[in-house]
Amino acid sequence: MTPTQLLLIAGILLGTVVVLIVIAAITFPGFRRAVGRVLAEMLQGADATDQGTDAKGASAATYRPMPALLSPAERAFFPHVEAVLPSVAKHLGLAPLRAFAKVRLADLVEPDCPRGKGTPYMSWFGKISQKHVDVVLVDTATFRPVCVIELDDRSHQSARARDRDATKDAALASALIPVVRIAAAVRYDDRALARSIADALGGGGVGGVGGVGAG
Repeated sequence: MTPTQLLLIAGILLGTVVVLIVIAAITFPGFRRAVGRVLAEMLQGADATDQGTDAKGASAATYRPMPALLSPAERAFFPHVEAVLPSVAKHLGLAPLRAFAKVRLADLVEPDCPRGKGTPYMSWFGKISQKHVDVVLVDTATFRPVCVIELDDRSHQSARARDRDATKDAALASALIPVVRIAAAVRYDDRALARSIADALGGGGVGGVGGVGAG
């Protein structure tokens, strides 16, 4: 028997087996599930072989955790914000306020125009999509953002940083969300911080925001 004849017979036999498997899978649900499990295991084995490489054969990306969400200066400042919020809310007759750190600007504001082709939505969104604010205050009754606090340290002194801050300030101002800018310091005056926040929230002339000690 020639090699060509052997290949022909093998092809016929293989085709017959495939047809029988298809008929069995249609006729017997249990057999169909078993075939499905076998195929799934085969695919998992192939994935395991390729694990650790991307589509181009390069090593897959790996990551490590950041040491902290906030910088040392931000960590030193944030407790002062939390400390003054109860007295500010009480003085202004507001619902309790809560502070959140390092919030994406695009979670606070969005372009005030329709989405879709032919509108500036994506262009405007691109201006805010990669920016964060240091601290945002929300009304706990509605979780509506009511104020942003920016801690201005040395990282805000470059021309690029000033442009970035100007973009953030303009976006927040257009959305009627006030911004309080506090210069980074070794120590903070909690009374002065409380007055700045209260003034931004519409409580002008509140020099006596009570119950807040000096930091």
